[in-house]
Amino acid sequence: MKFKNIFHIDNDPDDTEFFFAAALEACSNVSVDVFFDARRALEKLSDMSIIPDAIFLDLNMPMMDGFQFLKEIKCLSGAQSIPIIILSTSSQPETIDAAKKMGAEGFITKPSDYYQLVDILKSYL
Repeated sequence: MKFKNIFHIDNDPDDTEFFFAAALEACSNVSVDVFFDARRALEKLSDMSIIPDAIFLDLNMPMMDGFQFLKEIKCLSGAQSIPIIILSTSSQPETIDAAKKMGAEGFITKPSDYYQLVDILKSYL
């Protein structure tokens, strides 16, 4: 799978900057829409103004966490088929299993090394 238009949903500005830079290095023509609030991303999806090829989603966020987002996106017509890849600090097997059971297509434990993230993203972008 090669995704060219993606959403990145994460409330941490440092993590979003890290992801954005790594995504552009992995694929220079990728388009990344960053959302610091999962509810705002759902609003964008619900008005169908932007439909991404994939969503990279953090799990631990205030207001609406990644699990709630996974639940809510199933209710949006036209958005249920968007692949969602979890990008989380967690590496707990029960967290990974829960995310996949809720519809996540992939799970990436956030690497601390920039070039490791670039290599991971090259397989998606």
